[in-house]
Amino acid sequence: MLNLRRFRRQVSNIQYPASSIRHPASSIQHRVSGIEYPASSIQHRVSSIKYRQITH
Repeated sequence: MLNLRRFRRQVSNIQYPASSIRHPASSIQHRVSGIEYPASSIQHRVSSIKYRQITH
């Protein structure tokens, strides 16, 4: 049991740098989604206007 725990700890230590490398990429993606967000909110307004036109 102890051996397995130690092995899992080593695996998590290997995975940690990979996640830290991935983090800047995800933060860049987050910024991109922040840029995309106003566009999607405009699209949401347009779709809501269309929805009102259909209902009325």
